[in-house]
Amino acid sequence: MQEHNMKAVDLATLLNVSEGLVSDMLKYKKGLSKETIRILSEKFKISQEALNKPYALKTTPLIKIRTVKKRPAARKIARAL
Repeated sequence: MQEHNMKAVDLATLLNVSEGLVSDMLKYKKGLSKETIRILSEKFKISQEALNKPYALKTTPLIKIRTVKKRPAARKIARAL
């Protein structure tokens, strides 16, 4: 992209996809589709095989839910006093 002076918005226009999808692809959160690989190989004059190599996607960590300890009922507290 740098060699062709392209920005993410230009790439989104070229691929006819949203800027968010392009952002996810550039951050390795989404993979490249066959159509995307075909378009990119034609635009940048590289082989499709160069773009079709396996790579690991970065996943978003699951949100940790904080567990709250249950407190004894008011009656139990009163009895203890």
